[in-house]
Amino acid sequence: MKKKLVKLWRDIVSNKKYSKTLAQVLDDDFMFMAYRNQGVYALISRVSFLSQFLGRKRVSEIYLRLSNLIKEEDIADRLLLVQLALSYHSSEKNRRAYAWCCLKSEMYSECYSQIRNLESFYSVREGVDFQKRSIASLKSSLVNRIGLSKYNEIEEQYIHKDEYTIQSLVVAPDLKSEQAIELFIKKNFKKNNIDKFLKAIYTLDQDDIYKATLLVKVAKYLRLESGDSEVAIFLAEKAVEICPTEAIARAAYWIGRHLGAREFCLECLSIIKIEKEKNPKNKLFFNSYSKLKRDYHNTFSELEVLSLLDDIRVDENYIPIKGKVCYILHNSFPYSSGGYATRGHGLLLGLKEQGLDIEVINRPGFPYDIKDDVEPHSLPLLSIEDGVNYHLIENPQRRGITSFEYMAQSVDALIDKFKEIRPSLIMAASNYLTAFPAMIAAKKLGIPFIYEVRGFWEITRLSREPEFAKSPRFANQRRLETEVANHADHVFTLTSAMRDELKKRGVKTEITLLPNSCNPEHFNPRGKDLSLLKKLNIPESILVIGYIGTFVIYEGLEDLASACAILKKQGLEFRLLIVGNENATGLDRGPITQQIYEIAEQNGFADWLIMPGRVPYEEVEAYYSLIDIAPFPRKPWPVCEMVSPMKPLEALAMEKTVIVSSVHALVEMITDRQTGRVFDKGNPESLAKVLEELLLVDDLSVLAYGANGREWVLKNRTWEKTANIAVESLERFL
Repeated sequence: MKKKLVKLWRDIVSNKKYSKTLAQVLDDDFMFMAYRNQGVYALISRVSFLSQFLGRKRVSEIYLRLSNLIKEEDIADRLLLVQLALSYHSSEKNRRAYAWCCLKSEMYSECYSQIRNLESFYSVREGVDFQKRSIASLKSSLVNRIGLSKYNEIEEQYIHKDEYTIQSLVVAPDLKSEQAIELFIKKNFKKNNIDKFLKAIYTLDQDDIYKATLLVKVAKYLRLESGDSEVAIFLAEKAVEICPTEAIARAAYWIGRHLGAREFCLECLSIIKIEKEKNPKNKLFFNSYSKLKRDYHNTFSELEVLSLLDDIRVDENYIPIKGKVCYILHNSFPYSSGGYATRGHGLLLGLKEQGLDIEVINRPGFPYDIKDDVEPHSLPLLSIEDGVNYHLIENPQRRGITSFEYMAQSVDALIDKFKEIRPSLIMAASNYLTAFPAMIAAKKLGIPFIYEVRGFWEITRLSREPEFAKSPRFANQRRLETEVANHADHVFTLTSAMRDELKKRGVKTEITLLPNSCNPEHFNPRGKDLSLLKKLNIPESILVIGYIGTFVIYEGLEDLASACAILKKQGLEFRLLIVGNENATGLDRGPITQQIYEIAEQNGFADWLIMPGRVPYEEVEAYYSLIDIAPFPRKPWPVCEMVSPMKPLEALAMEKTVIVSSVHALVEMITDRQTGRVFDKGNPESLAKVLEELLLVDDLSVLAYGANGREWVLKNRTWEKTANIAVESLERFL
């Protein structure tokens, strides 16, 4: 306690002008001892003395901190100190403290009143998720203390009170009361007669700041509650029109930002900039403008690239080499080795075998802008991988510039490279950051452009950030993907679900499926690596359930662990081998790894779980040889329904018994009970049932799932066959 008091009084005396005087008045533990010996009024007397030296906000902070120091003492005394804090400064922090004290003092009606005030307080502010969760906790505690029926009774009393009050305030609601605003809207707002509603507000006996604030609050209510974006923007525009101040423009900006109203947000920014220039010493205006400008660029700058479509002048002097193709990739060998780069290289080799004259150009800046340890100009501009030319363009790089600046500068960089190589056709792979500049460059040179849609990266992001769906950037990225596809001469994509999604987005360009494939020559069936089996202490007679790949949340690896927990409870013996990790180094346990370990430990099969982390590329084949059953338990999420992985194809080629969840993209690969097994997506019990059936089979080869799977891959999913499909489409443009 003494340490806390010392810190408290050091904070108090930090005002240097009065530090000597205050230090004399405030001994280290004087106040607490005064409270213990003389009661709470001794504290109030001392703080009252301080108030002549300090501002109201500072005095409020002292009262609040004192209330926290004595929180283990008398609740009535603490309530009094919090009330004093609130009287000096009506902050949300003081309101919350007062509400909790009311709850502990059994002042339930007053506690409910404060909850309503806080909800109203937060409803007009951005970025207060923590506080909103605190109010939810407070409300829950109140319900637990008095019961739901009593809570509803108090709530009903306040609703009637509001309804009575609003009768007299129907044309001038209390701006601090969310309930009053809501009742005002319900009583006066009619979507088909907005002019009348505006007239009612304009004729209020209030100043312009009040009217504009009311319009902003109505606009925000409509955005949140009714989703009426057009009317919300209209009212926000009127608010800025009648009162173009920094505060109104800032509030209106957030309404426009959430609704994706780019031009309106620019208007609000210009108002705030004017206010900033009028008041150069006002840090609030400077910080407000800087923050919103940064948010604007992060949110909307990508859409500025659409302006490049308005001024395309074809270079009549460009002379392409007939049959020459340039393939633009986001990342590639030898600097990346993931699924994206693997597909690119596999398809390239297949296309070259078909006789296509094709070279790779990596998007400008790769790999410099993703690798911190690469020195400028240190990498060769041309490297050759398996006979394929891979070109680098060092600049522009994505770091330090907006998406628009990057794409605009990339157009010029790509044109320079195209004039050097002289292709007669451009093909670019996902996403729009790579493809949009390539498309503009192709049009400026007057040559065809093909877009290979490998995924919807904005949908993939939803698996990590579900709230991203409500962001304007989600809508912007979706639009840009659609624009590239619609301006392409032809579109390739991976699955029928992706084709359906593109059509749903309004893409009119012809679409051809170019599915993920593999090179079966690199994934041959082989016997188990006995030395590795021994090293991992796996008995030869025990079946191994295994996964090798990246740990991503949508892969459903925790569902696999949960299914194995069910198997353990049923008395079945197995080993679970999971190779990989969440991070690039493979040294630390990520959240998915930790969750798998916890499931294994809690269900008694930790000794049967083998997780070596990431292993060197040259050892992957040995680990694959140990696997008997290869599950791919992808979750029933949009990204999994649409986008297909390559790993199941590799497992099929190695004649593993493959199990997949019933997401659309995976069932395109597996015919249940012929080339593998299918379980109900998102259902660990269904996965456990399928695993149980397989573990009880004496010899998996009798089922022939592995042999049938490899045969299917050889007939349908080699890069040679996929490249043949691509060439049939490309030849029309060469």
